[in-house]
Parts: sequence; structure tokens; C-alpha cells
Amino acid sequence: MRLDGFKAKTTAEKNLRKSGEWEKMGDEQRRLVEKMVLDGKRAGLALPEKECEVLMKLKRELSQACLDFNVGMTSSVFRRYANRVCRRTSTPRSVSLQEGSDASFVC
Repeated sequence: MRLDGFKAKTTAEKNLRKSGEWEKMGDEQRRLVEKMVLDGKRAGLALPEKECEVLMKLKRELSQACLDFNVGMTSSVFRRYANRVCRRTSTPRSVSLQEGSDASFVC
């Protein structure tokens, strides 16, 4: 969610409450409005600018760590699978998995 969208939703919620329209809304409509505002708060959009920048930096670091982990897991799983497949055959095996190249193996 973008910051401008979050601000518009919080402003709309405040206006609904002030105008008395909030009580006229059904339960589902109120839950929807509350949920949209809560999603923005959980994304860190209600934080001050400095804290929001720190949060975004942490999110980027976490994302990079997840990518690194997934690459490591993928290569590890590939090597185990290739070794298992090659053990079942009687031909010599060659397993190569180099960074930046396509994964391939020859049994």
C-alpha cells in the first residue's frame, strides 16, 4: 500500500466517524474500513518518516536474506537429487552447479 492511499483511507475513516455515517454503516462495511487502515499500520505507514525508513531498510535486508537462503537451498536440493539419480546408474557422473550458470548434471 502506498502512503498517499493510506492517508486517504485514514482521513475517510475519521470523516465517517465525525459525520455520524459510521453508525449507519453495516458491520461488514465497518470491518472493511478498519481492516484497510490496519493493513497500512502493519505495513509501517503510520510511523514517522525516520522510523519508516529504518523499517524499509530492515524489510530489504530480510528479503535479501530470504533470497540468499532460497538459492542455497535450491542448489543443495539439486545436488542431492543429482547424486541420488546418478547413483542409480552405472555411468560416471559429473554434477556442476556454478553461480550465474544454468544448473545441469550429466550421469
